[in-house]
Amino acid sequence: MRNERDNLGAGLSLSYPWYIKELEYRGARGILWIKLAYTRGHNFLGNDGEYHRVRDTVRRIWHHWSPQYGRCHVQAQVPRLLREDGSVHIATVPWARLGCGLTLAFERHCLQLVQGGNTVERTARQMGMYSQQLWGVVNHWVPRLHAHTVEGNLTHLGIHSIPLGKKGGMLTLTINTMTGQLLHVTLREGGDAIGDLARYLEGKYRDLEAITFVCTDLSHGHINGCLRHFRGASVVHAPFHILDRVEDTLEAVCHKARTDHTLKTRLADTKELVPLLERVKDMPDTETARGYLAYCCDRIRDSGIPPLQGLADLLGECSQGVVGFKESDMDQHQLKRVWQRIALMVNAGRGYRNVQNLTNLLLLRLGGVTLDSMGAVLKDGMGRVP
Repeated sequence: MRNERDNLGAGLSLSYPWYIKELEYRGARGILWIKLAYTRGHNFLGNDGEYHRVRDTVRRIWHHWSPQYGRCHVQAQVPRLLREDGSVHIATVPWARLGCGLTLAFERHCLQLVQGGNTVERTARQMGMYSQQLWGVVNHWVPRLHAHTVEGNLTHLGIHSIPLGKKGGMLTLTINTMTGQLLHVTLREGGDAIGDLARYLEGKYRDLEAITFVCTDLSHGHINGCLRHFRGASVVHAPFHILDRVEDTLEAVCHKARTDHTLKTRLADTKELVPLLERVKDMPDTETARGYLAYCCDRIRDSGIPPLQGLADLLGECSQGVVGFKESDMDQHQLKRVWQRIALMVNAGRGYRNVQNLTNLLLLRLGGVTLDSMGAVLKDGMGRVP
C-alpha cells in the first residue's frame, strides 16, 4: 500500500507538506479518488511568488491520469492565503496549474496522444472531455514549451509558404534543415515574415551571422527579406521549388490554351521543360549547372509565351541561388518530405475556424516540444506566459 501511494505521489509531484491521506474507489466502475492533505502550520506559496499564512481552505477536485489506474480524480482542501494587504488568494499546488481542473499528468498524457498523431477530437473523446477543452490545453502549453526548446546548431534554415485555402492568406514556416525541427510559424508573408523570424531568433539569443544558408522559394519578398536580415547567409533554392513554379505556370498556360489554338501549338514544344530542369540537380559541378540552367532559360524564352518568358527571367535572376543549393549540403529529398508532411497537416487543418489551433498543432508535432519540462515551466513561470 505504501509503494502504491509513493507511485501515485510521484505522478502528482507531491512534496512537503502535501501527502496522500486516503485512496477510495467510487461508482460501479471503481474510479479511484485520491484524497490529499497537508501538514498544519505550513505557509504556502501564493500566485505573487511569496509565502503567506493560511486563512481557510476550499474543496477542489481535479481530473488525473495514472499509468497504472488510468483516469481518476484528485481531491484536496486547498488553502486560501491571507496577504499583508488583507486580500485573500488561493495557494498554488504542485500537481496542477492555477485555475485548471486538470492535473499536469492528465494534460501531459493528452498532449502525448496528440503529439503522436492522434486527432484532438479523438483524444478528447478518449479522455472524456470536450474538444474545445483540449484545444485550450494545447494553446496554453505549446507556446510556453516551445519557448523553452533548444534548437541546437543553427546554420541552415528552410523557409516555405503554404496557402490557407478559403481562409485566405499564407502560413510561412521556418525549419532547421539539418534536423527537420520546425522553428517558427507566422501568418505573415514575404519580408514581414522574415522580419518576424529574425526577431524571434534574436529573442532566443541567436547570432544571425552564424546562419550560412537559407533555402527559400522563389518569392521576391522572401529573398529580399533574407538578404536584409541574414546578411552573412547565402540564399539558395531547392530544385523542387523551381519545378513547383514551372508546373504551376505550365498549368495556368495549359488552361488558357484550351480556347487558344495558336497558344496550344506553341505550348507543345515546351512539354520537355520539367524533365530538362530536373537534370540541374544532377550536374557534376556548379559551373556546369549554371550553364545548363542558362540553356533551359533560353529554351523557355524561345517559346514566345509571355508567362513562360517571365518565368525564364525569374529563373535567370535566381540562378545563383539555384546553383548554390549544391554547395549547401542540404538533402532536397529530406527537405521535401518535411514540407510535404507540413502541407498534409495544413490541408487537414483548413477546416479550423481558429488558425492559432493549427499553428500550435504544427509546433507540438514538429517543433521539438518536450513534454517532460511542463513541471519546470509551471514552477518557473507559475503558469504565466514566459
